[in-house]
Amino acid sequence: MASAYCVKIVSNKIQERARSVLETRGAEFDNRIGFDRLLRNPELKKNPLYRDVRTIHKALPYKDTSEIYAYLEAHFDKPDRVKIVLKELTKSDNDSQETTAEEHIPSFDSQNEYKNKGKQPLALEARLVQDVKELHEILPDCDPSYLYQRLKKNLNDGDIVTKIAIELLEKRNYPKLKERMDKERKQAFKIKLENQKFDMAQFLSNFPNPSKFFFNTEKAVSKNYQDHVVVYLKNTYPMLKDCYIRSLMKAHANHLAPVVQELETQFPGITHGGRSKALRATNRGRGYPYPEDPDELFFQEVLYCQHKKEIADFLEEEKRQREQRVMKAKEKKELLECSCCFDDECLFEDMTSCADGHLFCKECVRRSTETVIGMGKTEFPCFTESCEYKFTLSALQQVLPPSMFSILLRKLQEEEIKAADIPDLVFCPFCSFATIMPNKEDKVFCCQNLDCLKESCRLCKEPNHIPLHCDEIKKQGETNMMAYIEVKMTEAMLRTCPNCRKNFYKESGCNKMTCVCGTTMCYVCREANIGYNHFEVKCPLDSNIFELHKEEMLRASEEASKKYIEEHPDAVNLNFKYDPSKHLQQIWIFRFRYKMDLNYNDILALHYQ
Repeated sequence: MASAYCVKIVSNKIQERARSVLETRGAEFDNRIGFDRLLRNPELKKNPLYRDVRTIHKALPYKDTSEIYAYLEAHFDKPDRVKIVLKELTKSDNDSQETTAEEHIPSFDSQNEYKNKGKQPLALEARLVQDVKELHEILPDCDPSYLYQRLKKNLNDGDIVTKIAIELLEKRNYPKLKERMDKERKQAFKIKLENQKFDMAQFLSNFPNPSKFFFNTEKAVSKNYQDHVVVYLKNTYPMLKDCYIRSLMKAHANHLAPVVQELETQFPGITHGGRSKALRATNRGRGYPYPEDPDELFFQEVLYCQHKKEIADFLEEEKRQREQRVMKAKEKKELLECSCCFDDECLFEDMTSCADGHLFCKECVRRSTETVIGMGKTEFPCFTESCEYKFTLSALQQVLPPSMFSILLRKLQEEEIKAADIPDLVFCPFCSFATIMPNKEDKVFCCQNLDCLKESCRLCKEPNHIPLHCDEIKKQGETNMMAYIEVKMTEAMLRTCPNCRKNFYKESGCNKMTCVCGTTMCYVCREANIGYNHFEVKCPLDSNIFELHKEEMLRASEEASKKYIEEHPDAVNLNFKYDPSKHLQQIWIFRFRYKMDLNYNDILALHYQ
């Protein structure tokens, strides 16, 4: 676990000077009003410090201008004061978290063109590395390779670090380190999967019943998996027509194993060609690349297809040997009974126990443990009610798949860290990474987990929202609830044809609706196949369409809010900064109080703005 350290931003003398300036001039520099008012003074525009304040404030709008001025005045005698202050101000946001820029910086070519200009390659490399470090402290999420290349192209510009920092802080359009690392990690993982070797024990540990798993066409598969299957079939069976491959995939719900089995049955030796309408006249060749995002399940299924007979023979032999062991144990009366499922033909190798020795079959313990982990718990008590003991980690390791046991270990480590009550320990809200942040002024948490690397607010645990305050942003729970309510309000206004299922709404006209398919429908009660006699008794032929929609949408808003809170009890205390139902009240006021005629485009625009 990475531990952060606090770095002094300026020397004690500079801090005292900065504090003094803040006290004497702080009242002058209100961040939003005072500073702009002062800059209207033509004399101040000539002051280089004020120009530098404006430059830095443009790059760091959330920083107080009085603080910027104090730092600039402390470094007034330095020609590169803008670069120094930028570095110090941004370091104060990130100084409690370590960065690892150096390991991502590309090596410098010693045989480069600059050595002929009187500069030593090693000195250039050292300078470039140092400049990249400085920029990476200001922009911790930027790809260091990109910074390196930008600096390398401008070696003769002594102020290039400041220029790049200001440009990137303003535009924020630089390539991210996380994006590059994700791409590299995916590529490495893809190469590993494509070249993996088959290991019987490891494979059966992950898929105890592989034929049942891979031939289950009811399980959903992703679009990425389907793209992998298409490439595999084209490369493995180059004589098959594309349309035939697609029809086979559709017949087997896009699962690879059933498709391969049918091909092997219908066309033995198909990879060498044959006579069939399903075959192409010419070989398409091989070499179609797999998608960039590797699908691990697909590559495991390829291993199964390639070693299907070997796996079946191995499992058959294991079954035969087990039956022999059961027969011998039965003769010697050594069979055991599971105290959970009461299976009385268990071998000793099928059993595990709690710390007090109560025996249960491994299958029962596995199912129970996976359920408990899914509930977010990390304690696994014995199934016997009177027993106070638990299953040990060594016992759980014997019954759980390696991937599930790894998840359990991570959860246990997280709980141990939380229980230790380490001062100033902060967790990433998006993953399990944690670090120590002793500086309470650090509001942004920069995760160093290479699979995450997200920035979040230390106070509200939402994604980084600087320069906005925590109470000025919509929380994720609020966003989810609002989206749910808006969908229900929109659905309440829409009508659906019972015949062709098309959605529609009306802006004017009578309440007898005729769909493009010919079906008639009442707009008020939504009854289908009606004539004008329907409006003589049950519903009015004409009605205030806006009032009708308004009542329906407000009613839907109330019902949706109640239903969402029932399903998500934590949302009961949410306070909306934007209430979708209020726009309907605004429209009503515009139309009936101010006599403004709004059409439905205006209504929807107001509703969703």
